[in-house]
Amino acid sequence: MNLDRAPADAPGPDPFLRRWILAGFISLAVAAVVYGLGVCTRWGQQFGDAAYAGRMTAAPELRSGALDVLDTLRAASVVLIGGGAVLTALVRRRPRLAIVVAAVMGVSILGAEVLKRTLVRPDFGIDPAGMTANWTPSGHTTVAVTLVLGVLMVVPTRLRGTVAIVGALYAAAIASGTLAAGWHRPADAITAALWSFAVAAAGVVVLAWWRGTGVDDADHIERRRLHPIAVSVVVVLPIAVLISSLAVDHDPLVFTGVNGRFVFASIVIDVVAAAVVLVFTRFLRGVELDAPQSGTTTELSGSGGGDAQPVRG
Repeated sequence: MNLDRAPADAPGPDPFLRRWILAGFISLAVAAVVYGLGVCTRWGQQFGDAAYAGRMTAAPELRSGALDVLDTLRAASVVLIGGGAVLTALVRRRPRLAIVVAAVMGVSILGAEVLKRTLVRPDFGIDPAGMTANWTPSGHTTVAVTLVLGVLMVVPTRLRGTVAIVGALYAAAIASGTLAAGWHRPADAITAALWSFAVAAAGVVVLAWWRGTGVDDADHIERRRLHPIAVSVVVVLPIAVLISSLAVDHDPLVFTGVNGRFVFASIVIDVVAAAVVLVFTRFLRGVELDAPQSGTTTELSGSGGGDAQPVRG
């Protein structure tokens, strides 16, 4: 018997798990790079402070609108949306999903606060008075992105496309709004969005390992709803609103001064926040997390891999 060759039916690494583990690590790595460059270097601090100052040259309507958007994330609304996501999982008879989503929200939001108090902001002597403390990651951005990803985890696959479009727009508005309102610098919002993705990805991995993931026939629905045109609209719309708002009183296309750096930073924040939501949705395409066992659902083993096998109820 040839021991050098594995049996033909030997289970291999689970592609679903591999994808999410890799995505989570990449997200954390990029967040670390953004923190390192944007917070721990003189150039990064100069750019962040300039973008922060640039908001004061923007149209007053933009700053007022940003405050209105941020005001939607009150404690009551966070509890309502987060509790609604957990309740949705329970109503759909997915207790493990409810537990993991609740844990993802708790770890992501509380973890962001711990990081904000743990990470340091080197003093290069360039920060204005009262702005020398570390603000990374943004709490509001973390809450917004985490809530959107939590809802995406619990809704049926046929609804994920719609939730992703609305959620990406909302996450982008909150993330760039923290800069426009003067609550955070650019690196704070970007690292928060990436941190939220990494924690949610870890939650998906836990679910796949704990229970497995069900694949249903709604894959073609999600594929159609996440058409590239729709994705482009989600990314372009916040940018168009931002630029048109700034253009009321100022020329936003000159990227040499603080105004231009504010515009550029806002665009990057919008794109990153929207991309986090859309990539998360794309990776979940056609997958029902913690799917109830039934004869019509196919389950992918989170611990082994290999070919999908029918689940007997």
